[in-house]
Amino acid sequence: MSQRQNLGDLPAIACSIGRRAGVLPAGPGPSFAIQAVRSKPGRGLAVSLVAKAAGALLEDQFLTLKMGEQALVGGRLRFGVRETERTPVLNSSPGMAEAPDLSLHLEVFPADALFPALVRCLDPRPGAALHRALQDAGKAHLGDPCWMVASVHGRPLRYKHGSRCVIAYLLTGADGRIVTVVGKAYAERERAA
Repeated sequence: MSQRQNLGDLPAIACSIGRRAGVLPAGPGPSFAIQAVRSKPGRGLAVSLVAKAAGALLEDQFLTLKMGEQALVGGRLRFGVRETERTPVLNSSPGMAEAPDLSLHLEVFPADALFPALVRCLDPRPGAALHRALQDAGKAHLGDPCWMVASVHGRPLRYKHGSRCVIAYLLTGADGRIVTVVGKAYAERERAA
């Protein structure tokens, strides 16, 4: 076993697991920086990572690495990048990977086990309630009751794993006019009211 590693190695560990499980592209990609670390007694550690390229943060590419308390010894990891490259990894569901032997679970945005509706919030299908609500917002903003949305693209502005996401929707009308609508989605329905 290699020398115990510090938490600064978590971006490399997350990328190693994600690439080996096929939830991140193989080969060179963006690097990731730690955005937030949360710890709760009995629930382990959750680390939010954001992509960066050429030193700038890419606000719409997030990873969440969760680890059980058994993965830590004090404030250090009980394993290093070398161990993550040798341990078995599983692609547990779309956008999610795990290394059970190391008590690690990785989620690639928008996959979020605590917020399963997030995927639908970022890709509203025509005819769905969200699509209709966005079209109504576009009509109201333009003051045109006949305006029809042709395409919707959702982009995260802020994201807190398992809790909430602020999303900017770019609505392109059939007539070429563009409207931006900003909304906030919550994992818990009661908080949205």
